Amino acid sequence: MVWTVVGIGIHPKSRSRLIAAALAASVLAAAVTAGDRFSERRAVATESDRLAAIAKLAASAYQRQVEKFQLVATTLSADPDVADLIDRRTGDAAARLNARLAGLSAALDASVIYLIDGGGTTIAASNWQQADSFLGENYGFRPYYKLALARGHYEQYALGTRSRIAGLFVARRVK
Repeated sequence: MVWTVVGIGIHPKSRSRLIAAALAASVLAAAVTAGDRFSERRAVATESDRLAAIAKLAASAYQRQVEKFQLVATTLSADPDVADLIDRRTGDAAARLNARLAGLSAALDASVIYLIDGGGTTIAASNWQQADSFLGENYGFRPYYKLALARGHYEQYALGTRSRIAGLFVARRVK
């Protein structure tokens, strides 16, 4: 086997041009890389700002939802029909309150609104007609119930004992 080596001689003028071209290509590559990094940083900063704005809007919307349900709980805790049901425990009072809670729950897009007595048992619920109704269920062991009794109000993000779905529980003590 014969190996052949090909040699190329470069004229000094061509060598200068080749060096200039290589230098220009290096400068161009560095500029493109710097521009690419600048563009990438700018794109990341722009996306970060956009996501921060979305997060701020989402947090604000969430806060409005929490405040809405806090207001509902506060209003219901002072409602005469609620007090009437707690005091008298009549079927008519329960039926009226169950129907009102169902309408209120639908209007507010709440999963369920319910009234728990002093022993922890649910005595009225917006889901009273459903198979998974909270009526008669005892939630006296739940922290939102215990702490609302102790403090007057309490909010807890927790897993539902029946639904197994996480959600916010807003509780107010009824006086």
